[in-house]
Amino acid sequence: MGQVETPEMRYSQRMSSSPKAFSVIIPVRNEALALKRTLEALAQQNVPCDSFEIIVADGGSSDGSQDVIRGFAQEMERRGLLVKLIDNPAKTAASGLNLAIEQSEGEIIVRVDGRTTVAPDYLDRVRLALKENGADCVGGLQVSQSQTLWGLAYAEATGHWAGHGGAHYRFQGKPGPVDTVYLGAWPRKTFTTYGLFDVNLERNQDDEHNMRIRSQGGRIYLDPTIRSTYRPRENPVALAHQYFSYGLWKPVSLLRTPGEIKLRHGALPVLVLGFLVLATMTFLAVPHSAQALAAYSLGYSTVIMLSAAVIATASQQPVLWPALVVNFVVMHISYGLGFLLGLPRALLRKYHEARTNPHVMRTPL
Repeated sequence: MGQVETPEMRYSQRMSSSPKAFSVIIPVRNEALALKRTLEALAQQNVPCDSFEIIVADGGSSDGSQDVIRGFAQEMERRGLLVKLIDNPAKTAASGLNLAIEQSEGEIIVRVDGRTTVAPDYLDRVRLALKENGADCVGGLQVSQSQTLWGLAYAEATGHWAGHGGAHYRFQGKPGPVDTVYLGAWPRKTFTTYGLFDVNLERNQDDEHNMRIRSQGGRIYLDPTIRSTYRPRENPVALAHQYFSYGLWKPVSLLRTPGEIKLRHGALPVLVLGFLVLATMTFLAVPHSAQALAAYSLGYSTVIMLSAAVIATASQQPVLWPALVVNFVVMHISYGLGFLLGLPRALLRKYHEARTNPHVMRTPL
């Protein structure tokens, strides 16, 4: 019986025969409003149009995103820029990324998201960073940009320690090795060496992939000259849903590579757990618990309000102060609560995988 061809083998075979320098992969679902700007920015790259391709994996959009992609593809055809639209039945970012990688031809694979606008020299900077540093993955800073009060507050909040949680790609101004980066760009060999994205993760698949690379001796490199902007969610409800999902899936990715777990990963879950424990004790009329809850709440509120005041003052936009406070509270509570709810499920999943299948599936569905 012949050897079964895996996706990794197919990618490896393309390495020596690829006619493209870059493959830009974009997983999307219902991003029509921002997607046109994303695609237009890619069309303005300072590298020849025939040197790269764009592959958009759509997870069943119902807002006209597919029409935007098809229209852009027709427009770019005469300029020699190949734009492919592929279906992503599983609708998750991980499956979309894997499907796009499988169909890619470029020597360098570059992830871009539907809410991202890249600089004209983005691809060129990615190539230079990979060449100079020999990294397995490179990326730049996440710079949020918005015209609304809420969006501006989010951008300022994620640039502060109380909002970025130590993620270097949100604040670090100097290049160097890091835990993870925004988006990511990889030489094709990265995926043949370390595998594809984990399709079992609905969120944080990029964090888990970078943790996997680092745990096996690979290198992640942050280069601030790789520039792009990100359009954040424009209301508290959407932000709460986003951060709850991040927290819900974070324990799964951490348990994949326990050697990469850091103290900061537990900060928000512990914060929320403190509120839950003290609130329960107060409900049960445990002596002095109400006073402890009040003191705990006052301490947290003071830190958040002072942080928001410092940011609003430094940005010379005092009107942002209330929105900053709400941003911090929504991000912290949503993420922490999601993490606490996701941890038991992650532990059960880990136990089940250890018993039934020691090899986590990281190939396309």
